[in-house]
Amino acid sequence: MILSTEYILTRVDLISLFQQSNQLLIRKLGAVLFSLVLMACEQNQELSTKDNQLGFSKQSDKSNTQTASQTASQTTSPYGFDSEFNYPSFSGKYPVATIEMTVTDNSRIELFANKTINQNATPRRFNIRFYYPSAESDLDNETVTVYLNKKNTNKLPVISETAWSNLIGPQTRKGKMLRYSNYENAFWDIELNQKVSDRQTDFPLLIFSHGYGYSPEAYSALSAELASQGYIVISINHTFGANPTNLFGDQNETQWAKKLPTENIGQYLPIWSDDQIFVIEELYRLNTEISSPFYGRLNLSQLGIFGHSYGGASAYLSASRDPRIKAIMDIDGTLFEARNFEIYQPFAFLLSKKHSPIINPVKFNNDAFLVKLTQFEHISFTDHILWWQWDFDDSQLEMKLELGNINALEAVEITSKLVQSFFDTYLLNQQNWHLLTQENSTSIKSVKIN
Repeated sequence: MILSTEYILTRVDLISLFQQSNQLLIRKLGAVLFSLVLMACEQNQELSTKDNQLGFSKQSDKSNTQTASQTASQTTSPYGFDSEFNYPSFSGKYPVATIEMTVTDNSRIELFANKTINQNATPRRFNIRFYYPSAESDLDNETVTVYLNKKNTNKLPVISETAWSNLIGPQTRKGKMLRYSNYENAFWDIELNQKVSDRQTDFPLLIFSHGYGYSPEAYSALSAELASQGYIVISINHTFGANPTNLFGDQNETQWAKKLPTENIGQYLPIWSDDQIFVIEELYRLNTEISSPFYGRLNLSQLGIFGHSYGGASAYLSASRDPRIKAIMDIDGTLFEARNFEIYQPFAFLLSKKHSPIINPVKFNNDAFLVKLTQFEHISFTDHILWWQWDFDDSQLEMKLELGNINALEAVEITSKLVQSFFDTYLLNQQNWHLLTQENSTSIKSVKIN
């Protein structure tokens, strides 16, 4: 794809707002970042650009037996490509695998499932999905229970059977439906239940939280790209805040997101933050238990956290509570009730074009950045943009689906590069945090706020 030959880096002095006095340090940081950006520009100018890198590779059409949901969708609206969804390989050196687990926090009561606290109250249970660098082969089905889809393949489905069967979630939006035949047999290049790669001793960790009403699988392209680059991504499925949730042991019972309150919309953030912090405890356990598939493979000294929308806001809250988190990125998530929060870790805020958060009351004690992506909408950070641009052309979408004015593959690449470069810098000390933008445009703007 076309990468940037123009970078915009503006350092804004907010010392008067935050009452800090170390101007020399800020100038030095700005100079270092600017030099890094110039180096990135020179490298990007050497890259060749090809039109077919901005589009999907197409497979031949496949005829499938139509279900009732297919027939309904085909009579509802016209479609784009009548072929099976196909996504390019991930760009890193590692093949990618995934494992899903259900964890139980017995110290907390599931408030959504229990109207009153009593002796029979249900503890908080939720799923975590790992995306990780995998070994080349040796499928091991004994290390941990995983969900195998109806085709019994060993790859992760692009859209889950549960989502299709309930006609809810990513496949329906504003009177339009995705074509079932394009996704019935579509799978990511992500193996299920493989062993962790032995190319290095352990791997840095990124905890991720989805947006409210989404799921870990709605960010598989981003998570898997990071895994291909050498990160283990632990993506949380926040029960009663995700669509859908199938807890192990309760396969016949699917949980769906509860409606957010109209007032005090951030009141569920502490629940999500508690989930994130409990996951950190689980990572310590998984790293020390011999029977764990991740025994000795988790580098807990290199732990970052990020999230989209509600998940990004909860990640910020967790970072203010737990110093084991070394860096934070919030992707388009409003910082609800953040006035009393103070963080000491490096922080980056990725914003879509319509998002204008109030950050002045927030106190930063480390490097902090605002990155405005002027061609992105809120959904542009999810896999949904890939599916809708596959099934509908621009004239059919008419920009009503809030996908943003950007090519789907370009959106995924920009997001993943920004996330990776930020954590490369602040977890791995590789000093390659840089900003991407389209050539001769101002589609990405950065403001250094501390």
